[in-house]
Amino acid sequence: SQYQIDHIVWPLQGDAGVQVDSTHYNKVSKQWEPENWLMQRLNFDPKDYQRDVEMLGDLIVVERIRARTVNFGVVRRFAKQSNGEWMLIYYSDLQEISK
Repeated sequence: SQYQIDHIVWPLQGDAGVQVDSTHYNKVSKQWEPENWLMQRLNFDPKDYQRDVEMLGDLIVVERIRARTVNFGVVRRFAKQSNGEWMLIYYSDLQEISK
């Protein structure tokens, strides 16, 4: 949606998982642009996924969404702007994450 696009700091910093072999991935730095951004949808089943939210002070939120059966998920970071709006400032796509 346009709302999502308007609430991302472009270019969006983060990292991506690059497959090394059939069972291993490496993290590489990545910058997303509006042209290659896939819209994020929070329509996952809480029985299958766990969502953890961590506040870092009053201005940063770290969100981790991971599958319950395997140690893979995504990480997003949001920052509160001076106008009170929250902006996505970091995105780590689907890859192995710590529990």
